[in-house]
Amino acid sequence: MAKKPVKKKPVAKKPVKEKVAKKAPAKKAMPKITNMETIGGTQILMGIISYLWILFIIPLLAMRKDEFVHFHAKQGLVLFLSSIAVSIFTVIPFIGWVIGPILHLVLIIFWVLAIVNVILKRKWKMPLLGDWAERLDL
Repeated sequence: MAKKPVKKKPVAKKPVKEKVAKKAPAKKAMPKITNMETIGGTQILMGIISYLWILFIIPLLAMRKDEFVHFHAKQGLVLFLSSIAVSIFTVIPFIGWVIGPILHLVLIIFWVLAIVNVILKRKWKMPLLGDWAERLDL
């Protein structure tokens, strides 16, 4: 008698677990800064000089084509002109004597915040003064 070949039942193979690379946690979105990676030490230095009273002229003329420096130089110009206007306003008796020092304090706060934002490679638009600076076509 001939033996019939026994059919083997196919054995179910265990599924091979593929190693999936873990995704890095998503970073919080930062405000968009134009070419932040390319902003170097010279641009930061010129950005700081932009806010040092009349010295805004140096970056305004020397780095005319650099968007980051030009942005801060125009704001430095407006801050400079505002400080002169507030100084003249302070001479007015009574009203100027009271409001003038408050305005000077506001300008000092803007000045400090502007320099900090240059160091952090940010384009921070000052309230009110930043709008005037954007209107300048230099």
